[in-house]
Amino acid sequence: MKVAWILINASHYHLARWRVFVQHSSMQPIMVEIANQDASFDALSATESCGVERVTLFPGKTWQQASGLKRCHAIKKKLDRLSPDVICINGWSMGGSIASLQWALENNCRVVLFSDSNRFDLRRRKILEWFKGRLVSLADSAFTAGTTGREYLVELGMSPEVVFVGYDVVDNAHFSPASNQLSGSSHPVLAPESPYFVAAARFEPKKNHVRLLQAFAKYRSMAGDQAWPLVLLGDGKLRAEIEAERDKLGLGESLVLPGFAGYGELPAWYQNAACFIHPSTTEQWGLVVNEAMASGLPVLVSERCGCAPDLVENGVNGFTFDPYDVESLASLMARMAGPDWDRAGMGRASLEIIDRWSPETFASGLEAAVQAALKGGGRKANWLDRAMLRALAHR
Repeated sequence: MKVAWILINASHYHLARWRVFVQHSSMQPIMVEIANQDASFDALSATESCGVERVTLFPGKTWQQASGLKRCHAIKKKLDRLSPDVICINGWSMGGSIASLQWALENNCRVVLFSDSNRFDLRRRKILEWFKGRLVSLADSAFTAGTTGREYLVELGMSPEVVFVGYDVVDNAHFSPASNQLSGSSHPVLAPESPYFVAAARFEPKKNHVRLLQAFAKYRSMAGDQAWPLVLLGDGKLRAEIEAERDKLGLGESLVLPGFAGYGELPAWYQNAACFIHPSTTEQWGLVVNEAMASGLPVLVSERCGCAPDLVENGVNGFTFDPYDVESLASLMARMAGPDWDRAGMGRASLEIIDRWSPETFASGLEAAVQAALKGGGRKANWLDRAMLRALAHR
């Protein structure tokens, strides 16, 4: 029994999940990535396959560098050769997922839909949601990130009995304080010696960095000389805007901008921090929250992040907040840095919670999704579905 995962490009996250699935599954799993370069930051791409059977259709390229027609042809050619019994596809909008779905329907292959979308990600339009519901209905089962992702797939028309949770996990052991103490993880050279807040994200609009800096400035006015610094890990097209806001608010050296931290560097940045903040105005999930929690940190997480309902227990391991409310975030920062909170206890709570969201969670959830797909009778596409797939296959 062969199961193939078709994805844009494999990162450390994907390999950590798939490796554990390979170890636990009685099937023959194979990973098929369209390209092996990340369009924005190569640090997220993984050169090692870590014991995973992995095929790259366009080596040395990003997926956008191959035309939709070429991607479609390469995917179908590879699937013809592999002849999998089940394929896993990432979503329904880009990177070859539609071409893979089209092939599956033509070759009596079962489909597991991977998704971490939520209803609140974007402004939803009824006609587009109707078409999306048609696409979703052609999958045999689904594997989604968490509670809000599951609710959205059910809203789109999938039966709750074939929607499973646990897709968005990270390699908790890579970030574990115990693991990194054993490996001799050191203090980052650019990190403050004192306790500090840390955030990690690409510098793009939805990550909400400007409001975070405004909240940080208000927190500093509350805390005075006792204020913690803030470290922003990341880089991107909005760096100049963030630097301008830093200067406007007079944050000076209290704001540390070290750039983009590689996968191997992240544990040290997290474990030398005192609290993690993720302020996005919208986020399908927020894997950096998993990373921070696996590092034993208390967290402040925007309520617009898909992970918030599942990973954040208010007052236990952190707090959620309205990402548009600068005053609220500033107050939470002041509370978290104050003397009345047991941050060590909150960090331990983060470790306990994230232990339930591990690569093993992914493996067991995917096994259940695959079995559900195999038990189904197979999906049939009508003429409208086939026309829709033909129109979208080259995206």
